[in-house]
Amino acid sequence: MAEEFKGLRVMNIPDVFEALVWSIIGQQINLTFAFKLKRAMVEKYGTAVAFGGGLIHAFPEPDTLAAVTSDELREMQFSRQKAAYVINAAAAFRGGVLSKESLWNLPTEEKIATLTALKGVGRWTANYVVMKSLNDTTGVPHGDVGLLKALENHHLIDSRKNEPAIAAVFGSFPGWESYLVHYLWRSLAIPVIPTNS
Repeated sequence: MAEEFKGLRVMNIPDVFEALVWSIIGQQINLTFAFKLKRAMVEKYGTAVAFGGGLIHAFPEPDTLAAVTSDELREMQFSRQKAAYVINAAAAFRGGVLSKESLWNLPTEEKIATLTALKGVGRWTANYVVMKSLNDTTGVPHGDVGLLKALENHHLIDSRKNEPAIAAVFGSFPGWESYLVHYLWRSLAIPVIPTNS
């Protein structure tokens, strides 16, 4: 992978609030549906500017989403729980309980603990935010289905439940774990040739 995907970079989401809401939206659903939900929310509640004959939408501000009702998000096909989690996250940012500045200089485990204290945010979601928005190269969204599939495809683990083996793989790349995540995700777009055993 190091040679095949040489130059691959981690594409960040600069706004921590957007990264958090996006990771909440993406919990336990496929990416196509997640993108549909995000697009509907952004088009309805985000600001837009005209450009090149179309509109470019910006992600909604915490103040805006904190004022949205669960029923409004449910009309867009958000589940009741997911709607509540999004509104709760928005309220935390609006009230200053969470911010990029407050999270930035914390050690990784404290970042994760702070994020998981928010209802609806588990370790997968917190690690996604740490990896994608806080420039923490140690973040690994453990339990991610695509990531587990890639680890199996490369014969790095023998079972998705083998947590010691998964920890050993990432432990071999201290300080570069999130880069390994992105290389593994990227490898899912490449057909895997089975090895003879």
